[in-house]
Amino acid sequence: MGTDAGAPTAMSPSDLEFHTACARMMAFSEPEVVADPYSTIYSVFHDAGPVRFLDFAGAWVISGYEEASAILRDARAGSGVHALKIAPVPVEYRVTYAEAFDIITASMSFMDPPDHTRVRRAVQAAFTPRAIEEMRPFVRRTINEQLDGVLGGTFDFYQEVALPYPAAVICDMLGVPPEDRSKFMQWNEPITAFLGQQAATDEVLAALRDEMVDCEQYFRGLVDVSRGTPGLFGRLIAQHDDDRLSWPELVANALFLVTAGHETTASLMSTGLYGLLRNPGQFSLLRQNRELLPNAVEEFLRYDAPLHLDFRSMLAPMEFGDALLDEGHMVIFSLAAANHDPRVHQRADALDVTRANPQHLAFAQGNHFCLGAALARLEAQEGFAAVLDRMPDVALSETPAYRPNPMFRSVESLMVTA
Repeated sequence: MGTDAGAPTAMSPSDLEFHTACARMMAFSEPEVVADPYSTIYSVFHDAGPVRFLDFAGAWVISGYEEASAILRDARAGSGVHALKIAPVPVEYRVTYAEAFDIITASMSFMDPPDHTRVRRAVQAAFTPRAIEEMRPFVRRTINEQLDGVLGGTFDFYQEVALPYPAAVICDMLGVPPEDRSKFMQWNEPITAFLGQQAATDEVLAALRDEMVDCEQYFRGLVDVSRGTPGLFGRLIAQHDDDRLSWPELVANALFLVTAGHETTASLMSTGLYGLLRNPGQFSLLRQNRELLPNAVEEFLRYDAPLHLDFRSMLAPMEFGDALLDEGHMVIFSLAAANHDPRVHQRADALDVTRANPQHLAFAQGNHFCLGAALARLEAQEGFAAVLDRMPDVALSETPAYRPNPMFRSVESLMVTA
């Protein structure tokens, strides 16, 4: 593990298998990998060891739960501008698509302290456990309204319920009018495509730029009607007026909250339901004992997390065992592999809603622990409670396909009858 990244060495069969698995993960184009990265890729990571250097990327791959948890919590593992390292962007692209990069990199997810601390502080009051719990009646009403429009036949649970449900919640928090929610769902597509890609292309970057420009213009139009209001966007405007947030930071983080606040929860709802439909015994246990629901949500987050990869750039050297994570090294966290670490969980690849303490890294850890974790948990608990109440005989209509994105785990659709 301490091998000099610049020294070419002959690979052993196990090294070759590990590097091949990493290449398959980054390409994420093979149907068997997209359908099941656990047995095709993550099992190889487990066999290779929890901390391994990936020669062709010049990066460390962390797949062990304890190891990932420790490094994520260490201040030396900063975020940097890792998106640009994931998808190397030629200089001419950075100029041509400067508007997109200016907004994307102004998000707190790409910041380190003290800027990260300053921006996170500007919004975190809206996401305290108490503030989130006060939203429960609205969240419950929202999921039931969403189900009202689809029950009684065959429908796409992902597209018609799981996506619009959390989008409605976070847009309401921001003060976005209901008729504009679809804009944010549309803007999310080029962001997830960019972050999950492995090579910059004109098509992806042009879409990202166009959507970011539209987004910036939209928020400019929302400023006057939102200034002084108690909503989250009103709070961000006040921070901007007090020179605590720049305009790009305001736009980037408002969009970030919507993107992070609906895409991942939509994935959690759909992959969680799909997991239950594939494991009817677990579905039956949950129906019979609703007290298991909070624990079941944590198990869904462990079993097939919405976020499979996370990235850091080392701000200072860090020795971890006999590995040296040197300054400037990129660190790739295989969160999904860590969530299935057989050293932590017995029968790690099995869905078990009764699992004691289903530890997971679905929300990461450390400085960049998910700001909306409490909201995601509330939405999932209320969402699955509504499924149990109102979809007692739900059945899968067709096997879903997953999106070919190595970072964000999501189905294309989830056709069910209920």
